[in-house]
Amino acid sequence: MPATTLPQIEVARVVAMAAIYLFHLWSVLPEGAGGGWLGAASGQGYLGVVVFNVITGLVLAWPHLGPERRPIPGWRDFLRRRFLRIVPAYYLALALWAAIATVVGGQVPSIASVVTHLLFVHTLSPAEFFTIVPAYWWLGLLAELYLAFLLVLRFHRAIGPWRGVAVVCTASWGGWLVLDALARPGSSFALVNYMAYYNLPYRLPEFSIGIGLASSLRSGVEGRQPGLAPAAVAGVVGSCIALIAVAAALPDLAPLVHVRLVASCVATFVAFLAVPLVAHAGRKALVGRLAAASYGFYLVHQPILGYGADLLAPALGPRAAYWLLLIGAGVVAFQLSRVLDRLASAVLARLDPARAA
Repeated sequence: MPATTLPQIEVARVVAMAAIYLFHLWSVLPEGAGGGWLGAASGQGYLGVVVFNVITGLVLAWPHLGPERRPIPGWRDFLRRRFLRIVPAYYLALALWAAIATVVGGQVPSIASVVTHLLFVHTLSPAEFFTIVPAYWWLGLLAELYLAFLLVLRFHRAIGPWRGVAVVCTASWGGWLVLDALARPGSSFALVNYMAYYNLPYRLPEFSIGIGLASSLRSGVEGRQPGLAPAAVAGVVGSCIALIAVAAALPDLAPLVHVRLVASCVATFVAFLAVPLVAHAGRKALVGRLAAASYGFYLVHQPILGYGADLLAPALGPRAAYWLLLIGAGVVAFQLSRVLDRLASAVLARLDPARAA
């Protein structure tokens, strides 16, 4: 197994994607359709995005902060590799859902919607960032991270990874508190404050924490389990618990609520990484296939759930529709994601034969 591969991350990807899927299922059906604890848990599934953000920072930084200590790549080479990784499947999915929306729903996406999505700037436009497929807002955030990542990585290396995390969290969340105080309803501050939640200023700490975790990971050598050392697990979880306690003692403001949620996700994620059974599960072929399909699944699952809910509403009650969509739409989305991945690989082979090989 390569030094930069963590089997626990494969499991975490699958769990995070499942949480997001449950959230979008919950969002297209009447409240309470899932029933009891499942419905309540599904409503919190959007936090899977936080986990994906942490994973992204970790995976991108580990080759440079982990045991291998690779040199930081050039900006052009890094962006070329990262955007080639996400663009083919994204553009194919964008074309698919734009065409279906036009043919089935009679909703022709505007030129502005298409262009801003193609350029990954739809997340910066209040009129466009939830158009075509609302879940694609995360692609805009991811593109912003790619553009900023090498600067952020150099900053963390220059002052120390965890000190970098502290500075980024203080600056980002502190700025959020200031802007939130200025954001009176209907003001321009309110709009900027709302949009910033979906963009890098407010979400950078999640990626930064992943970068910090990358510096504390150890490779699986000399019989040791790959992952965080016990002292690192205790330190991160303890810091998150302290952060949750401090944020909970302060006024119930949106930035502080988000801080508590992020700290809860990070503590759970880090504890998750430390469980040997998780590493064992991550080496299973099935988990590997599901993890590999997670990006394509993200690109296709939300419209399938939405169209499926519309089709089933006249014939089934909310509870029956929930369970049918949970299983049926999941199978359809997984199979479609595999087709999308194959098509994207074919496109990539033409654009970059060396990388495809």
